[in-house]
Amino acid sequence: MKRKDIQWTICLLLAMVFIDSGLGKLLEFQRFQTELSKSPFVHGFAGFLAFGLPPAELCLTAALLSARTRLKALYASLFLMASFTFYIWVMMTKAWYLPCACMGLLGEDLGWGAHLAVNIIITLLILTALLLHPEKEKQGAKDTLHRLSPSGLRSDG
Repeated sequence: MKRKDIQWTICLLLAMVFIDSGLGKLLEFQRFQTELSKSPFVHGFAGFLAFGLPPAELCLTAALLSARTRLKALYASLFLMASFTFYIWVMMTKAWYLPCACMGLLGEDLGWGAHLAVNIIITLLILTALLLHPEKEKQGAKDTLHRLSPSGLRSDG
């Protein structure tokens, strides 16, 4: 199997995960928002997260399926999955109460430990897809990220 085919397969898998999760959150919006508001670590941002996460996941799905936006979508997916994974770890190790705000077919049936394991696997798959991306496009993305960073915004003159 070619590198491009492996990356495409990972992107399809990610797209299915994000569609399931994003639509699940939208279909069960009230419950999703209520569960987020019960979280000891994100309750202050529950409204923002409830309105922001589902569209972000669905937009990432479209971006992952387009060759033109795939690399940026993979970086955004890595950030999102790493954030989700860190949140789950913090909740498991520090929280006295574990509300479940996971929606979709996959999320509702998993316990916290299994969810952490699945998120780690998905994060590793995203890293694999990034490593398989053509170097020429990766360099362009790195240049763009550098230009957007605080050090890249400073004038060289």
